Amino acid sequence: MADDGVTQRVAAILAADAAGYTRLMGADERGTIDALDAARAVFAEHVQANQGRIVDTAGDSVLAVFEIAAGAVQAAVAIQERLGEINEPVPEERRMRFRIGIHLGDIHEKPDGTVYGDGVNVAARLEGLAEPGAIVVSDMIQGAVRGRLDQSFADLGKHEVKNVAEPVHAYRVMAEGETAPAAKTPLGRMRRPKLVVGLAVGLAVLIGAAVWGLTIRVEAPQMVTAAGTPTDDPVLAMPTGPAIAVLPFEDLSEGADDDYFANGLTEDLIVGLSRFPSFLVIARNSTLRYKGQSADVREVGRDLGARFVVEGSVRRAADELRVSVHLVDGQNGTELWAETFDRDLSAKSVFEIQDEITAKIAGTIGDASGIVARTDIAALRDRRPENLSAYECWLRLIAYYDAVTPEGHLSVRDCAIYAVDIEPDYAIGWLALGFMAMDDDLSPEISLIC
Repeated sequence: MADDGVTQRVAAILAADAAGYTRLMGADERGTIDALDAARAVFAEHVQANQGRIVDTAGDSVLAVFEIAAGAVQAAVAIQERLGEINEPVPEERRMRFRIGIHLGDIHEKPDGTVYGDGVNVAARLEGLAEPGAIVVSDMIQGAVRGRLDQSFADLGKHEVKNVAEPVHAYRVMAEGETAPAAKTPLGRMRRPKLVVGLAVGLAVLIGAAVWGLTIRVEAPQMVTAAGTPTDDPVLAMPTGPAIAVLPFEDLSEGADDDYFANGLTEDLIVGLSRFPSFLVIARNSTLRYKGQSADVREVGRDLGARFVVEGSVRRAADELRVSVHLVDGQNGTELWAETFDRDLSAKSVFEIQDEITAKIAGTIGDASGIVARTDIAALRDRRPENLSAYECWLRLIAYYDAVTPEGHLSVRDCAIYAVDIEPDYAIGWLALGFMAMDDDLSPEISLIC
């Protein structure tokens, strides 16, 4: 024991956190908090039952230490099984799943019970390698429990992880009856063809954005609700970003029937916002029921699963037209942005004005420096790269270009590498990785990951 009361010993360390926690909070804050409390109770029960002790529950994470390796693995398996049972009746997109990493190594323990050291760091990195609902352990844990427990392990190979000098050999705890899969390409060692494909996808996204800038009137894409429930339209694959709902614009004109303009503006704005790949736009079929109603935006957000809500009005008097629009936080009803557009109908056609206003609103809300992105950036600054979704990595990229630093570059690059591994079909992650490669000018350092 050191003079300051800190002890050093070997322990089994379990690190866990909730997958997609920011997205879940954005969709339903109260429900997510309740689910997190229930999950923590499961952790507490099984950690204690297996000779362990929870030492930290910061944010959506759980850190626990065990006297023996077998206790840590048994607790993790029991926790994932119980959480799976709890999630069974919950819709897929609302399930709270945890990634768990376990390592056997040195820890330093303070008199107040706080632990730190390389063992904790390695456990956290292993947790980052796990899929939601899975358990990944180090070779130290796998060797310590092999032959002593009924669990089988899938070899994930060696991984170079941040702040750990030597590659970490990782194993995934397999479910009962599961067949071991083929070896997985380690994170941080992606092949160059995969990066080339990603850059091509990113270029396609950029070209698409340029085309949108030239014209706003194209056929609206098919969409689904934020809850993933099919509408009358075919289902479009849901991105990982937040959902936004555009309520029918209200016609406040006196005497003249300008409902057609309000309807057209609503539909064109839905089309315009849907061109941004970083978030989901709720289908018009789902928002039409709010037409003519004075709905509470917070209730609308809960009903539709929308993080943001757009509402507005149209007023016409002779040749003068006024359009007012508001972007509101669907969780708490806070107004995030509002603007009024005054236009002279004698100078331009109705369709020209409609296109002009729609483009302005959609760009202000949805582009890389828009209100939606800026609203979510602040909450991501303290989160680890390996715990972010592809959309959240994109937000971190936006923040990085506000203040470029070497540390920021490495953080965004690590985040993008992880994002394309867990969400390979989501173009935003590839685009972020492509920007990092171009920013680094494909230097020898970044070439190591290709």
